[in-house]
Amino acid sequence: SVNGAVDRLKAAFKVTAAYGAASTAIYSLITAFRSGGQAIVDYDQSLKNLQAITSATEAEVGVMGETIKDVARTTKFSASEVADGMVLLGQSGFDAGESMNAMQATANLATGTLSDMKTTADLLTTTIRAFNLDTIESGRVSDVMANAVNKSKLTIDKLRTAFNYVGATAAQTGMSIEETAASAMVLANNGLRASTIGTGLRQVLARLLSPNAKLREAYEAHGIALDSVNPRVVGYQNALKQLSVV
Repeated sequence: SVNGAVDRLKAAFKVTAAYGAASTAIYSLITAFRSGGQAIVDYDQSLKNLQAITSATEAEVGVMGETIKDVARTTKFSASEVADGMVLLGQSGFDAGESMNAMQATANLATGTLSDMKTTADLLTTTIRAFNLDTIESGRVSDVMANAVNKSKLTIDKLRTAFNYVGATAAQTGMSIEETAASAMVLANNGLRASTIGTGLRQVLARLLSPNAKLREAYEAHGIALDSVNPRVVGYQNALKQLSVV
């Protein structure tokens, strides 16, 4: 009797375990369908937001959708995340064509530097606008920023902070994004914070472009011609060489 009861108990446990495994599998499947369904909803909503922000036509929205899928296939980001990234580009003032041009470079930079899409998009759009570049050059900007991050103490967030301060002034002096990023790298490796890099370099460039009366007197006292240290006239590197000689 005892053996029979034990056998029946074992059988009951097996049945319970089987139902438990089946219910777990069904629950996982339902959860996956729900997640997939939500991703589709989020993706569709992002496309609608994108159309509203960039004033894209239906045809352009279709092309943007294909661009988003292509980028998602080659980066760590899902289609809905890429769509959100393109929305960020649109919110920065990029039209449909510009957003498509910049999206791949933005995703590549974020993937290569283990950064989030929002910070990366902000850095890319700030740089392109400050240096008056075409979005076709987004790949160049992405390469410069990736190099700056991988070969210095800088991060994407620190670069964004520095370029937010110094980008426009650097462009006014005729500096390239390569020269600006390289200067930020050197300063960062010497222990300066991102905000200090941005504000300090901006002040130096502004003084070189338009020295105040005291600085003009100092130049004249040392026999320095103003144009010889004006980066807009002789170039950034030549201006630094002249100052280092003095």
